[in-house]
Amino acid sequence: MKKVLVLLLSLSLFTACNDEPVEGYFAALDSDEGTIPGNTSDELKLASYTYDVETEAPFIGPLILNSDFNFNDDNKVNTLNVETIAFGFPFTTTGTVIRDTDGKITAIQTFDGSALVSQTDIFYSAGNTISQITHDDFDDNAEDYTFNFTTLNNQITKTEPGNPVTTVYTADGSGKLIDKSSFEAGELIQSEILTYDANDNCISVVSTGEFNNTTTYGFDSFSNPLKDGFSDQYWLSILDDDYEDEAGPAIVQFHGSNNWNSVSSEGTTVTLMINYDSTNRITSRSGVFSLSGIEIVQEEAFNYVN
Repeated sequence: MKKVLVLLLSLSLFTACNDEPVEGYFAALDSDEGTIPGNTSDELKLASYTYDVETEAPFIGPLILNSDFNFNDDNKVNTLNVETIAFGFPFTTTGTVIRDTDGKITAIQTFDGSALVSQTDIFYSAGNTISQITHDDFDDNAEDYTFNFTTLNNQITKTEPGNPVTTVYTADGSGKLIDKSSFEAGELIQSEILTYDANDNCISVVSTGEFNNTTTYGFDSFSNPLKDGFSDQYWLSILDDDYEDEAGPAIVQFHGSNNWNSVSSEGTTVTLMINYDSTNRITSRSGVFSLSGIEIVQEEAFNYVN
């Protein structure tokens, strides 16, 4: 269940909000509530956002993941409903984001019905940078973990008790991730280099080491409503991952200034189908991807407050 939340809450999950930004390089990347280019009256506040994925998984069969995010009055995600259908059987879980009085995310709870099945707690240093993340799976102790973080200038170093892998995250001057590198016994085993355009959209991700790949992304010219809605989740979702997980895809989808509309990798380009309303707000996006011969269908729907 932790992996589901990390994937969807990316959801990058999180560091701070507009009222209490994280200091130094590791700002929450919050922006003022955006307006649509050419239209200063309509805000990009979301009431809900739907993210659905369907694939045919080997030895499992059809695998469907239907996710619904709901937003609070500050236009930040506060609840998540996930329906998973695997082996022909559906099950539903819900996630709740807990914030302190300053707006910082302090915990994420996952429920199966009314039963609390897991909790992730986030702790901060005096400078409001994340110092520790702990995860407690009440059904499976093997899924429990603790990540510890030390911050120096523009770098965060992650360690885990009992794990020989150390991951170093490097940010640029505006707080965006530009380098994620993992080491074992001092040897580089995996790196991810991210490049951005002038609008802070991640346009290229180069991964080397255990996984080698170069992926480029294209964007439209309209405002991405997910950027504000998920802005306080930027660093948490990046830090709360495994070393081999790429941070780039979540940054592209949830934290770019504009809406991503294409992806190219290994000589193949997928152009997404996007629909807009009369004020150029994105209302839906869909695409079909192939990963190691497995077809993945992704569909999104955006519902606004007004």
